Amino acid sequence: PMSPETGTLVVRQTFLDRDAETPAELTIERINCPEDERRASQLTARALDEGLGKAGALVAGAPLLFAKWARDFKRHSNALPLFDPQVSLAAGGDPNIAYYHSHWAFAEDEALLIEVTPPECEYWNFQLNNYWMESLDYRHFTIHTNKHLAHYEQDGSVLLIVAHEDPGRPNWIETAGHTSGTMCFRWVRADEHPQPRTRVVKLSDLPERAQGHVTCATGWQCDLHGLWQPPSTRTRQDPQSDRQGGPTLRPFRSAGGRCAHRVRTAQDRIDRFWRRGLPPCP
Repeated sequence: PMSPETGTLVVRQTFLDRDAETPAELTIERINCPEDERRASQLTARALDEGLGKAGALVAGAPLLFAKWARDFKRHSNALPLFDPQVSLAAGGDPNIAYYHSHWAFAEDEALLIEVTPPECEYWNFQLNNYWMESLDYRHFTIHTNKHLAHYEQDGSVLLIVAHEDPGRPNWIETAGHTSGTMCFRWVRADEHPQPRTRVVKLSDLPERAQGHVTCATGWQCDLHGLWQPPSTRTRQDPQSDRQGGPTLRPFRSAGGRCAHRVRTAQDRIDRFWRRGLPPCP
């Protein structure tokens, strides 16, 4: 609840898939007060001066704070240690989120691998930022992934590959022309907080991508090249046969019986966009 000292209200909407979800439309209304107090206060010269002063302090203070954090993150570059919860709370962080902040930098022929098994949680995500902890251009580049978008291994783990060029593997996180910056991993309302493991490797040392498939809940199966195959043409040796080549996914959403789940692979990219996804199953 707000108190007389409350001066800031922050609302954050979490997206699983921006292409398929609608941003919230919010309004603010003052209630439990006389009718005349619901109207906006008059804009006076004093109020304008105070407002500009506060805005200027934020513009000047935020970059200074984040630049200091970025300098500190360089001490553990390319690793993702747990960020001090007390520091996070003091800066306005959510107590339900465990943050892992760090700095990243590696050569053009290298990649940063991030491995972890996500726990039961409301949400998780990873994103690349610039030096001032601003998100890189997520409109035109795949600089983040999350609980819904990521490709999972059969054991439930995920392997994220941060690289300057497409490694031809799932979960490629693009550097979008940057050679260094900051990064953040989050667990939101998680049962536990596993530590993401990181290592820098040569692109030439990446293991070959395993051949596999994705099985829709309707029984149709799609390989990583986007080719669908009906259940009647496949032999099911046991109840686990659908999982031998890859994860079984529920449709993300459906319209008219057509599956619209997404699997992000290198083959799915057109003009560096990941938004095409796999073709809908019949």
